Amino acid sequence: MEPQNAAEVQSEKTMGKKPRHDKELIESCEKQREALKKQHDDLQRDLEEQQAQQKKLGEREAHGMAVRHKKFGVGRVTKEDGRYIEVTFDRLTKTFVLPGAIAGGFLIPEEEGLIEYYKRSAAIYERIQKSDLQLRSNGFALQRVEERLEKLL
Repeated sequence: MEPQNAAEVQSEKTMGKKPRHDKELIESCEKQREALKKQHDDLQRDLEEQQAQQKKLGEREAHGMAVRHKKFGVGRVTKEDGRYIEVTFDRLTKTFVLPGAIAGGFLIPEEEGLIEYYKRSAAIYERIQKSDLQLRSNGFALQRVEERLEKLL
């Protein structure tokens, strides 16, 4: 028999039973937790697929590459440090971020085919960043639901 008033709810609490409202909250939290866990697994798989695509695409060394810039003219990549490259032009050296500098058209490589490679690389990189952000957000949401559930139990 379900409690009908506040006295019966209080009576259930003192007898060790969970009131109907708490049971509904627990059930709701458990469903939400399961949905978040499934979403987490899906996001993790998506991230791993993107990383596999990135690995399959491979890496190209930019050091020594000849490039053209609209304002600075022709230059050469003189330093590569992770995603950052330094390009030395006639009278100055500038720092750019790969693959975005080429994919976005700021630098035009002299070698044919590199623009398409860097565009694909940039697209994959952006999807990886988005998937990683969604995965972390999902993790925080899952943590909050588990903490709430722990308080209810």
